[in-house]
Amino acid sequence: MPDPTNGQPIDLPRLREQIRALFSDGELRDLCMDLDIDYENLPGAAKGDKARELILLVERQGRIPDLVQRVIALRPHIGLNVQRLAERVAGADPDQQQGLHSLMEQFRRYNEQMVEWKELHNLMNILLNVFDSFGTQVERIDAREERIDPRMLQLAWQSVYQTIYRLLLFARDIQHIGRPFIETNESISGAEWAVEMSALRNSIQAHLQRRPPSLQATYDNTWWQTLREETSRLDDAIKRNLFLADEELRKTAGDLYDLSAESLWSKE
Repeated sequence: MPDPTNGQPIDLPRLREQIRALFSDGELRDLCMDLDIDYENLPGAAKGDKARELILLVERQGRIPDLVQRVIALRPHIGLNVQRLAERVAGADPDQQQGLHSLMEQFRRYNEQMVEWKELHNLMNILLNVFDSFGTQVERIDAREERIDPRMLQLAWQSVYQTIYRLLLFARDIQHIGRPFIETNESISGAEWAVEMSALRNSIQAHLQRRPPSLQATYDNTWWQTLREETSRLDDAIKRNLFLADEELRKTAGDLYDLSAESLWSKE
């Protein structure tokens, strides 16, 4: 099927990679909405799975041109700026081609890093807001030495647990800001922030499933004191990793800006 921008055949695997790399999870949802496609009905959990299934669906529907046009509208450099750079590569001598290929690779890498840092920042921010309800409940019980209600604590914790689960689904799919997250019965590996969030989630989940020896939130209740400490650690980890994502996002955006200024804007 030809590309509506230049009449050339569409490289569907490349299109899938561009969507996966350059669209956040929220933006991919918006793309599906623009095409009147239910994101939740697409098979798979990770963003890469959703991007693949979206392309397969629109291909079956004969709507690849609609998808390409919408992607280009949302990410003009996919169909315009990168295309022009590719045309420069084709018309350059071998030495220039090597330099331009390297430049295109740097642009691609920075864009893909920026999208993943942005998605991590968004998910950490959501987690911070969801955690606030659980953390506030723990602080209130502790300050007043109230009677512990394990059922209410477990209910408040479930929203935090599910949000961390979403975060770790994203961590399994990353390719540009760390090693993909892998969790088995024997080991956990991946980006440091993902491993940390998984360990804290598992620790608190296991602790809440144990029956406290006393239902009074006092300083000599070791079950309660452990929960307080683990909750504080999780709060610290969320805020620290949110700050990390923010700093890395700003740094990557700055590097991309500098590369653009040096390689494109100064040369007409």
